[in-house]
Amino acid sequence: MPIMLRSSNCVLAGKNEIELAKLNECPIDPGGYFVVRGSEKVLLIQEQLSKNRMIVELDTKNHQVSCSVTSATHEVKSRTAVIQKHGKFYLKHNSFTE
Repeated sequence: MPIMLRSSNCVLAGKNEIELAKLNECPIDPGGYFVVRGSEKVLLIQEQLSKNRMIVELDTKNHQVSCSVTSATHEVKSRTAVIQKHGKFYLKHNSFTE
């Protein structure tokens, strides 16, 4: 089973620069990847927002709250958002123009 480099199960975990150099490893290599049959392999995570659920977000910089829903059926996907700007609420839908 492959072990992620620099993970707690890896022999490189917790080694200082001198120890890594003795093992012919680059001390500035952060790890976080796997070596499988001599080739580096990386896991890429793809985040996807929930469908048909309300997502409420707070913009701390502008102190604005927004709420959005991504709806999905077999035929159509749409995104609707309620946004507060200048003390007014606006409805934004991907099929509308501003």
